[in-house]
Amino acid sequence: MKILIPTAKELLPTLPSTQRPPLSNQTQDILSVLQEKTVEELATFFHISYDRAVVEHNRIQSFHTAPCYRAITLFNGLMYRQINRQNLSEKEIAYLDKHVYITSALYGIIPATAPIVEHRFDFAHALQVNGKTLKQLWKEHFDGFASSHQPILSLLSSEFEQIFSKEISQQFYTCSFLNHKHKTHSTTSKKGRGGLVNTLITKHITDIQDIKLLQFNGFSYCAEKSSDTHFCFVSQP
Repeated sequence: MKILIPTAKELLPTLPSTQRPPLSNQTQDILSVLQEKTVEELATFFHISYDRAVVEHNRIQSFHTAPCYRAITLFNGLMYRQINRQNLSEKEIAYLDKHVYITSALYGIIPATAPIVEHRFDFAHALQVNGKTLKQLWKEHFDGFASSHQPILSLLSSEFEQIFSKEISQQFYTCSFLNHKHKTHSTTSKKGRGGLVNTLITKHITDIQDIKLLQFNGFSYCAEKSSDTHFCFVSQP
């Protein structure tokens, strides 16, 4: 079983990694386009202030020498804050290496423990690279990963799932997380995804059917709202 999770906009750099992995051709091509942009152009591109754009410009220009951090600890959005990422045991790190992957608009699909550089970039940004959109640029890589790693539990938003060919993404196992009124909410979903990932890591779950037996962060499996490939969890009031 492979678990796919999204990136997050909020970052929290802590202990730098001593590793610096080689960059894919796609990543290098994206960086080349971004490095040609001025501060003013980056402010417009990212929809941020000039001062914030200066920070991003410096990050991009120094990308090849900047510190790297484990992706699972660098991203710090609400979903990630539900995951106990401090003092990971060797067994938990091994689980992350083998089973949990992060989908990135800059790096592609990478192991959760892969070392990466601080950056602000996602598929919402309309960047043309060698005449291709970001989705077109990454589609072959994303499809190739999914085709060779089944079954896949996708905890991705539609923004990320749309990168995969439809016939491939339809094979994914998915989850939804409802509040006690059986309603969806962004905060509930993010907390649910993070809580599930944390439980999968700590319990070292490798059989996708065992997910239905889990209880975490007040969530439990709801059979009546689930199907063979979609698992619904409802939180308690």
